[in-house]
Amino acid sequence: MAVKTPHQKKSLVIAQEIKFARILAGNNKNARAKKLKKLRTWLTLRSKSTIAFTELDFMRIWKGLYYCMWMSDKPLVQEELAESISQLIFCFDSKDVAMLYLKCALNTLNIEWFGIDQYRLDKFEMLARRIIRQTFVLCKRHSWNEQWVKGFAHIIEFLLFDPKGSLGFRFHIIEIFMEELAKVSEGNIPKDIVTDLLRPFAKYLGSLRDEREIRHVTKHIFRYLIFQSDVGMEYMEKFDAWRKAGYPTGSIDAMSKVEVDDDQDEDENEENDEDYEEQLISEKKPLDPRAGRVDVELPQVPFDGMQVVELLQEYKRLPSSRAKTRRLIKKLIDEFTNLSQGEMPIGVKTVEVFKKKSKDMNPSKAAARFLAFEDKLYSDSKLRRLKKKNKRKRALEMETNGIADDGQNNEDLEEKEAAVFVEKSKLKKQKINTDEEVTKKSPEKVLNKKKIKQVKNFSNFKAGLQLKNKKDIKYDLDNNWDVSTNDYPFSPTSPVIQSADSASSTTPSPSSTPKSSLPDKVLKVPVFSTPEFPPLKKIRIQENVRVEASVTNDPGSSSKKRVKIVLDRNTAQNTSEYFKQLRSSPAIPFDASRKPLAGVLKQSPISSPINPFYKKLM
Repeated sequence: MAVKTPHQKKSLVIAQEIKFARILAGNNKNARAKKLKKLRTWLTLRSKSTIAFTELDFMRIWKGLYYCMWMSDKPLVQEELAESISQLIFCFDSKDVAMLYLKCALNTLNIEWFGIDQYRLDKFEMLARRIIRQTFVLCKRHSWNEQWVKGFAHIIEFLLFDPKGSLGFRFHIIEIFMEELAKVSEGNIPKDIVTDLLRPFAKYLGSLRDEREIRHVTKHIFRYLIFQSDVGMEYMEKFDAWRKAGYPTGSIDAMSKVEVDDDQDEDENEENDEDYEEQLISEKKPLDPRAGRVDVELPQVPFDGMQVVELLQEYKRLPSSRAKTRRLIKKLIDEFTNLSQGEMPIGVKTVEVFKKKSKDMNPSKAAARFLAFEDKLYSDSKLRRLKKKNKRKRALEMETNGIADDGQNNEDLEEKEAAVFVEKSKLKKQKINTDEEVTKKSPEKVLNKKKIKQVKNFSNFKAGLQLKNKKDIKYDLDNNWDVSTNDYPFSPTSPVIQSADSASSTTPSPSSTPKSSLPDKVLKVPVFSTPEFPPLKKIRIQENVRVEASVTNDPGSSSKKRVKIVLDRNTAQNTSEYFKQLRSSPAIPFDASRKPLAGVLKQSPISSPINPFYKKLM
């Protein structure tokens, strides 16, 4: 048998790795399970051979393991598969090979994290948690050897500072790191080892610029240590009791521990013994929450506060750090310093408590206070509200009265208009009387300026003089004046007086004008005592103007438009007439296949341009 060269051996190993990856990524569940068992045996034998593992070898194998987890679709099957894949790290006895395998595993998840959808994200988060847990178990088996711990911390630092890595994967590693350390260590871990495991996170915090990552590291790494310490747990118990009591006195210092009697101590010890026996009966504590009230206990992680302070001071002033990051690191340094002195540096310790005022239960006093408060509240708008209320009442009264007594309202309006007209005429009369006094004092000047007209009809003149002394005079408008249909406003400043001659010559006979066309009203108009007005001319409006005025509807006029609805002229078609019409024109009213006689679209007056590049075929 020919001896194989190292190159041929390496090629054979690569072919085996590719075969493993291809079968692990297949869709056959049984084939995947069998190949995973063979992979465990193959890795154990391969680690003891002369051909050393390289990073490419583990990346090829982990490509198949990644898709093996991708194809798993049942929750219990996924959990079992994640546990089996994470325990492959125990196949390697050498620290370097084990750390190289761990680096390739986490690096594969870091690269593929972008392509994981939301339905598969949970199982890959579980896989990452199991890998971190089994790594802590491996370090614990080696008694927390410093070389193993530093190698693991170096891999965590590589993941945190990878610029091409996924931010979500980094956040997940930061969240689960301290929890898995507490589960695996069970409180039995040297404080120096905890400080070494915190070193990559302190270095990462000193170089951060993103506020989200700063808050995440501070909350899940350093603040977690503060709250799970003895001082922090005592504060949490005290705060819960203070909150349940209703924050008495507004300060947490009001709460203090109470010593329990011996009988109660014995009862609690018996209960603790029973719990301890139950834990011994069970093989091991659950590390993951389960259904059926299965909780996970997180033991305390011991640490030295002053060592953490020195670690933070070491990475406080990195070249890539910002002023905001340095302020936060300084705050953490102060918190761990106070914690090492036995003081709780963070948490709510004081609450503002509002004093409850004693309520006066007297109803009369309460009513008086309410009225005073209402007056104070509505003092500014009280008058305005009263005005609105009165205005609303008047509007309602006018509506109710207006519907019943329309004629009475019209008469009242006419009386008001007449009263206003009389007041204006009185003012005018006073002004004219003053003019008469001036003329009495100087009659010669007036005679020189004006000519006295001869009075032809002395009886009419005498009757006019007798009416001057009266305040009001009644003009009867029966068949003496033509009134137009248009509502022109009457102006008292231009009175019209008809002379005797013109009245006798132009006044028509009473029989010529119909009484129905003229209003039968009497207006009370004051007569002015001055005879110097121009002679009155009779206004006669033509009949055609009257007709036009009556026909045109002025929107501002008071006359209402009347519409008569004559229902007698409505007609309807009988059924017999409809059938008769169908017999007379039996043609189909609409035929879809018939071409219309004329087009619907109008022809454009401008013809479309002819394409110069188009050649018409003859």
